[in-house]
Amino acid sequence: MDMWISLPSVIVPETVLEENDTEIDPLYQNIYSGFSCTTKIIKDNLQLPRACGKEGEELAAATIKSLLESHAAAKLSKVLIDCRSSAAIGGPAPSYKLGAKAGLTSILPFSLSGQSGTEAVQALIFARHIQQIEMSGGIISTVQKIAQPDNRLKANGYPLADAAASVFISGTPNMTGLRFKLLSVTIKQRTQDWESVINSIVKEVISQAGLTNQSVQWVVSHRFSDSFLNAIQKVLPKYLHLIRDLYPEFDFGCVDSFISLNRIFQKKDTDPNGIGLLWFVGRFGAVGAILLELQERS
Repeated sequence: MDMWISLPSVIVPETVLEENDTEIDPLYQNIYSGFSCTTKIIKDNLQLPRACGKEGEELAAATIKSLLESHAAAKLSKVLIDCRSSAAIGGPAPSYKLGAKAGLTSILPFSLSGQSGTEAVQALIFARHIQQIEMSGGIISTVQKIAQPDNRLKANGYPLADAAASVFISGTPNMTGLRFKLLSVTIKQRTQDWESVINSIVKEVISQAGLTNQSVQWVVSHRFSDSFLNAIQKVLPKYLHLIRDLYPEFDFGCVDSFISLNRIFQKKDTDPNGIGLLWFVGRFGAVGAILLELQERS
C-alpha cells in the first residue's frame, strides 16, 4: 500500500557525564544469574546525551505527545509500533506502558527489538501490510536508553547515546506540514564488507520503486561508524550527503536517522528536494534503507 511519513518528533537529553550511583537493573541481574554470569558496572568518561532519571517509556511518550499536537489525524491511530535499540527495562508490558504514558489507551501496541538500530525499517515493512494503518494511521516510536551493564563504547564505531523519536504514518497524505512519501524499503544482513551490502540494498530499493539511480538526489546516513560512512560515500559519490548539526559524533541507535531527518529538514536554510535514501544500521549486522520523496515543505 502507499504510505506517507511525517517529519519525526524528537527528544535528545542533555549532555552529561556518567550518572551518579549507577546501578545494574534487576532485569539484567536476573538474566545474567540465569546464565551463571556475573555483572559489573562499566565506567566511562564520556560526555554525551543520557536520559538520567528517566525511563525509556517516558522519553518516547514525550515525542508521541508532541506528534499528536502537530498532527490531529495521529490521534485516530490504531497501531503503535514500539521500536527499541536497547533493552526495555522497568517492569512488564513496556509497550502498553508506553501507550498509557502517551495517552493512547485504546491503541494496539507491539514491540520490535533485537537488531539495535534497524527496528524502524522493520516497522515500516510490517506497517505496509497492516490494514488498520492504511485506514486510520499509526505511530512508530523509537527509543534508545542504554542501561548497565551495556557499554556505551562499541568496537570500531561511535559511542551510544540516549534519545527518542516518533513518526506518524498513514495510507493517505492527510498530514500537516512537511511529509514524505514512502517509495520503498528494504533490509539485509551484512555478510561481507560494507560496500557489498550497500550496493545490494541500493539496487533493490531503487528497483522496488521502479526508479533509476539518477532519480535519487540526497542521502542521510546513520551515524554508526567511520567505516560505514566512508563506504556510503564511496558507493554513492554523486548524491548530496546531508549531515545533521546535532551530535554527529554519537550513535543514537534506531533513533539516529530520525534525528538527522528532523534536524536537516526543519531548517529553513537547507532545502534538499525530491527523492532521498535514509539509512539505518544495527549493531548485530542488519542494514536497512528507506527511499523517501519529499512531498511538502510548510
